[in-house]
Amino acid sequence: MRLRLALAAEEELHAAAAWYDERVAGLGSDFLAEVDHALQRIRRDPLRFGRLETSPGDDVRRLVLDRFPYAVIFEADEHEVTVLTVAHTRRRPDYWRGRR
Repeated sequence: MRLRLALAAEEELHAAAAWYDERVAGLGSDFLAEVDHALQRIRRDPLRFGRLETSPGDDVRRLVLDRFPYAVIFEADEHEVTVLTVAHTRRRPDYWRGRR
């Protein structure tokens, strides 16, 4: 299955990695590795992850990272997964909602 990151999601991902690297050298790389692992899991079986309850009628799903307080929020159809955001789980909920 094809996986695509929305431009805003890519920007958020790299900004978060840079922030972690500013705190501890190499931590940004650890963050990117965990997100990459999450993306591979999503690509293999996107429907195994739960739908967001706050998106009635939409098929928006989420995978919460284990080590970092971030979630990968995505939509999937039979051919493609689109990552809408890589969002911090404790900040600005639902700011990404207008993305498609």
